[in-house]
Amino acid sequence: MEELEGREMAVATMNMLAGYKNFYRNQIRAIKQELANRRQARAAKVIQKAFKNVYYTPNNTGTGLRGRGYRVAIARMRGNNASQIGPREHITRVLKSKLNNLRRQTNRGAMVNIYNSMERKWKKAGGVHGANVMNNAQKIMLRAGLI
Repeated sequence: MEELEGREMAVATMNMLAGYKNFYRNQIRAIKQELANRRQARAAKVIQKAFKNVYYTPNNTGTGLRGRGYRVAIARMRGNNASQIGPREHITRVLKSKLNNLRRQTNRGAMVNIYNSMERKWKKAGGVHGANVMNNAQKIMLRAGLI
């Protein structure tokens, strides 16, 4: 805002060449455009926050929007509660799902990508958890002639 006011004041009061005035006017236009963009972004944030407050407020009545904790409660009820599992179970699940994708895949490039992502996940997790799954993946890759 200070830069905008300073440039507007300079154009209005200073006796400068037309080229300089045009340069300042272009800067003023750019600053105003930037401010307009920021106001729109801020308005979008306000709307997002209002929606979040409505959507995530606890709701025990069972009517209207489903409130905070609904998704976790449903997941718990269905037995696939990802929020409560430990790191060992998590890495094993991830590797097993990737292994299933690897088994179904016929594209050699995609197979390499899946295997590499499995290896990265496994190394990131540390320890020996998921080693059997990785051995199975390695066998698939050997049979395909990719290792």
